[in-house]
Amino acid sequence: MKLRYAVHVAKDIADKDGSVVKTGIDKAAAEEMKKKLTEAGATVEIK
Repeated sequence: MKLRYAVHVAKDIADKDGSVVKTGIDKAAAEEMKKKLTEAGATVEIK
């Protein structure tokens, strides 16, 4: 049921404006995550 869990988590994140998705990762990993999230329609800010 990983997919069902992942969809549930994604919905929870999407329902919360300004949610922190991941912390403590290197810049390359952050950029890769940003790419995937923006392709899915998210607005992403890396701090």
